[in-house]
Amino acid sequence: MFAMCSFVGFIWFAPFITSLFHLMKEIDILCLSLKDMDYWLKDKIDSNYEFHLKQYFKGVIEHHQNICRTVQELNEALSVFLFLFNCVCCAQICVSLYSCFEMSDSVSQMKYILLLGPVFSCFYFFCWSGQELINKNDQLERVIADCNWMNKPKWFRSSLRIMILRSSKPLQIKPFGLYTLNFNNIMMVCRAAYSFFNFMHKVQMKSIS
Repeated sequence: MFAMCSFVGFIWFAPFITSLFHLMKEIDILCLSLKDMDYWLKDKIDSNYEFHLKQYFKGVIEHHQNICRTVQELNEALSVFLFLFNCVCCAQICVSLYSCFEMSDSVSQMKYILLLGPVFSCFYFFCWSGQELINKNDQLERVIADCNWMNKPKWFRSSLRIMILRSSKPLQIKPFGLYTLNFNNIMMVCRAAYSFFNFMHKVQMKSIS
């Protein structure tokens, strides 16, 4: 049952995961735009360089703002579903552990162990996607900080400082602000599942005695 819910959840989340991958590609493009800014403007030095620089950097800023806005929209759209998915995965891990230890039937034990495969795979995939977004954000921060501001107009340096301040706010998926979708979330869910399993096991031992 839990495995079926997880599979349905994965299919349901497919458009959101696609959006997340598209977002990470947009961050890559933004990084390239910043790195290659001087290269693309080198032919404009003698022909109103500041005008072309302003138009180019305006596009970079708008691109960055669109990325930040998209992350915010993804958080709003994914919060409920990711929170429920976390709960489902935690419950599945807990039930599988409990069944393996408490059931004497080896077939049933194997069934619950095999159920963990697709559930944990989907769960890992979501957490990996969230971690990749965080890694891309770190990469973007470094590129913005390394942006060539020497011999640039005052307005460029001011705009770059604002961009650096805005990039300091991490781009991450954080359902309801309770947790961040990353590799640490895997450890958090596994610990919670083990705690529930330990509680259920103690209750079972007390009922037997």
